[in-house]
Amino acid sequence: MVGELGEVSPPREGEFGYHSEDMEIPSAGEGEVSPPASPCPWLVFDDGEGYKTQTFCCNITGPPSSSVKMYPKRIPVLQNKKVVCCSHGKLVLWDVDTKLLSLCNSTTFDDIVSLPSLHHLSNYGIDTCLLLDCLFDNKLDDLMVVIFLESFPSIVCCSVGSGSEWSEIAYGEQLNAYFPDDLIEKFECAGVGPLFFSRATVICDSILIVNLQIKWRDCFFLTWVIEIVEEEERLGLVFFCPVGVPNGTFRGPQTPINVYLLESCGEIFCLYFFTKALAFEVYRLNFDDLVFERVKEVRDIAFFVGERYCLSCPISGPGLIYFTTYGDTDNLYCFYTHDDSIMTSPLPCPLLSSPTWMFCNVMAHDMPLRLEENHCNKGIISMQGKNSTTQSIWEFDENGEQGKRLRDLPLDMFEEVSKHLVAFDYLSFRAASKIFRSVAPPISWRRALSDGLGAYNFSCPLLMFANRAENVYKFVDPNINSSSYNYYLMRIPDSLKNPTTICYSHQGWLLLLEPLRAIHLYNPFTRDIISCNRRYGEGVEESTFFYSRPSAITTSNGDCPIISVGFFEEKKTMVKVISTRPGDEIVRHFDVESNRVFKVESHLTSPALFQDAFYYLDKQGCLGKLKITDLSLGDNLSWEVLDKPQCPDGLIDSSYHNYLVESGGELISVFVGHLGKWVSVYRLNGDEEAWETVTDLGGYDLYLSPCSSLSALTKTRGGNRIYCPWLRGSEIVFFSLDTGKWHFSGSRDSSCDLYGTRMHLNSCWVMPTW
Repeated sequence: MVGELGEVSPPREGEFGYHSEDMEIPSAGEGEVSPPASPCPWLVFDDGEGYKTQTFCCNITGPPSSSVKMYPKRIPVLQNKKVVCCSHGKLVLWDVDTKLLSLCNSTTFDDIVSLPSLHHLSNYGIDTCLLLDCLFDNKLDDLMVVIFLESFPSIVCCSVGSGSEWSEIAYGEQLNAYFPDDLIEKFECAGVGPLFFSRATVICDSILIVNLQIKWRDCFFLTWVIEIVEEEERLGLVFFCPVGVPNGTFRGPQTPINVYLLESCGEIFCLYFFTKALAFEVYRLNFDDLVFERVKEVRDIAFFVGERYCLSCPISGPGLIYFTTYGDTDNLYCFYTHDDSIMTSPLPCPLLSSPTWMFCNVMAHDMPLRLEENHCNKGIISMQGKNSTTQSIWEFDENGEQGKRLRDLPLDMFEEVSKHLVAFDYLSFRAASKIFRSVAPPISWRRALSDGLGAYNFSCPLLMFANRAENVYKFVDPNINSSSYNYYLMRIPDSLKNPTTICYSHQGWLLLLEPLRAIHLYNPFTRDIISCNRRYGEGVEESTFFYSRPSAITTSNGDCPIISVGFFEEKKTMVKVISTRPGDEIVRHFDVESNRVFKVESHLTSPALFQDAFYYLDKQGCLGKLKITDLSLGDNLSWEVLDKPQCPDGLIDSSYHNYLVESGGELISVFVGHLGKWVSVYRLNGDEEAWETVTDLGGYDLYLSPCSSLSALTKTRGGNRIYCPWLRGSEIVFFSLDTGKWHFSGSRDSSCDLYGTRMHLNSCWVMPTW
């Protein structure tokens, strides 16, 4: 194993990184993403009655092994106030009772300046607050406060200084003039209400970039560049041309619930947030073409997303996004942009608090200070074997005697040893030294498997996801009991360099979606790719999979129809059949009426093939059955929402992830609570049409993910393990039905929840086939 072989040297030419068909273990230099170095924003939340006390949390972005330091303080200027803006070392505060605004220094909390009353406009909430200054002097009297009102087409501005009053800029008519009258009437008939800007940030001086979100049918977004100008002793707006926005997102039909704009280091970023998947997409403004372009590789920056504004700070490595979600003040989330994974850490926040990010330094404040430490990033983990060490058999002694004996051994002995190693041990053997690589050539996977060399077979699926920063696919092997180097790397083909979403996996083949461009069938082991150019998405939740025997999928005939199932709010389901055959441009549509509404979220469920039909599990625990007899005739395709089985008691509103998988000829459902705090497994009793509790999987392990789930009969263990797309560092996480706890490969640690682990959102389990 790698832990016994010492350090892994970097690959040579002809190995991974240079040869596209090689599957190799990583070099020793590959590690985890480093958290932001200081200074970075502090997370602040209010506690106590009437927001009288604030708790400042630093080191919140540190590694999971570090502790979060909390500084409870009572700062008079912050009492009963909400921070609506943090910019240039200043805070804009909003009094929740009097509706008055004020400014203060974010470090010393002095230099307090009160702003005049908003009068009747104080009845509206504050969507966005910006500070504009002259860029030459950092004095408070050179600032202008700009507020975008919530759900109302007006901007109010006030210069900070004596005798200043608020100026209102009503832009409703000016904004409506950019839309046809009939479209405005449709908005009004649909109850959309007046059009208004919902997010904004400063480009320079008084030039702003603003976002218009229209919640009609699907939410769609428009972005403008505007300028605040002085017109005849009053302020007005100048509208420039709208900014180009992406015409399709990375996540297909999923609609972003929120869009955030922010300026960082002279660049304008747009963050699309998908609440259902807790995922982000990052776009950067191209100033030359005035269009937002997707950032394929976010590096050297961390974003901190708040309720009303966003902050950023420089880091070293792939980009990170820290955020909290509305209504969930118990957890802090970190989204890793390079591999679409997410980590959750617990927060010591009161349930009624709304955390805020701010740049500050409470250590410089002379208020009484009480220091507490909360090891919230660690979770509830028993560290039984954490400090144990194993001495490598290849370490040199003081005189280097072991090194001499290693070099003196005959090469044919090493060659003979290499012939009896399984796949991972063989790769580890080659990576250990130049001597071993000289006697153990790279594996020719196709030849090895076609010749029936069982030593290279994989007995279980691999967890696959893309690392866009390194331009590689990563395959994590659950069978390797190691805390590091338990994965393989493979270079992403040139034709798949654009971001794609993994929709489905079956028998070594993947279904990849490149939104509004193409759909790809890809076998990473044979390197075969079948692509068809299709626009995608009907504005509904869609689940996409392919329907064919793996042996029938070839690059020459493309005989593998792709099925897309769209679930509507009404009792209606739409099925699209997309042909991958070259030259066949026909997409067949079938509208199927249903007896009941099927409430499914496509990114959280996948079909399970069971007894010649595809079954879905919705968020209410109901089963949907898609029966396909002949794809050429619509009469031979049926959809039914089954009355039975009913969802097990107590799971309708409490489960966070629902999975459906065929295992040993039975249909298994798995319900996972938020952050894995509980797991329930059931078996379908076809005779009684009911779910029965499962405590033993009959020697099988389950491999679950939102896009596809698999089962495998174990050969060396007793089964009863449930693997999900969570990792702790490089350790793969699994739930044991025997212990009722989460465990980690390569250690004897256990946990009652998934705090401190990373869920890979765009991943799947794939069984290697050649």
